[in-house]
Amino acid sequence: METINNIENIRKAISEGNVCLKFGAEWCGPCRVLETNIDTIAPEFPNINFIGVDVDDVDDESILYEYSIRNVPVL
Repeated sequence: METINNIENIRKAISEGNVCLKFGAEWCGPCRVLETNIDTIAPEFPNINFIGVDVDDVDDESILYEYSIRNVPVL
């Protein structure tokens, strides 16, 4: 899964088509499990771009407010 933490690149990915964003954090155990599961099923959905967003590393936290991210993981 590709990881993007730049708000402009996140918005660009969303505008380009089918995307599934996974908001998570490196320290989050459930986030790592979810990422493993996504990596397993992603080949079955070639038309969806799965992207990870590390909430601790985003360059602009407004993206978290925009998508109402209050805990992790969130798809």
